[in-house]
Amino acid sequence: PIKILCHFGVVTLVLAFFKDSIPQRQNTEQVRSFQFTEEDVLWVGRAVLPIANSLISMSRVIFSGDPSMTLKVFPVLLFGAKYGHLFTVWRLLATGFFGCFTLPRLYSCYSSHIHEKGRQLVQFTAEITF
Repeated sequence: PIKILCHFGVVTLVLAFFKDSIPQRQNTEQVRSFQFTEEDVLWVGRAVLPIANSLISMSRVIFSGDPSMTLKVFPVLLFGAKYGHLFTVWRLLATGFFGCFTLPRLYSCYSSHIHEKGRQLVQFTAEITF
């Protein structure tokens, strides 16, 4: 599913970019607004609406056709389209489960070493800037 979504995202991004790149006869910018009706609110439920609203606003920004945003998003979508079949739900869950138990343990074992390297990095950047 990730591969298909990335292919769909690439197509949407290309279409939005070309639509905004071709000069329009009218220079008025259309404002897109999304409104949910009362029936939609009852159907979706209170827990899903904040997530849906944030996804809609993020997708409008990502797929706006702006050249700088296109250059930022396009490589990620191409990578997902090419290697999306490797990211299965099972692998993501296994990686998350492994990380939840391994990363805190590694941090507790090596926290003094991590803090020392952090102090050295702060001193190094302070010496370079001043």
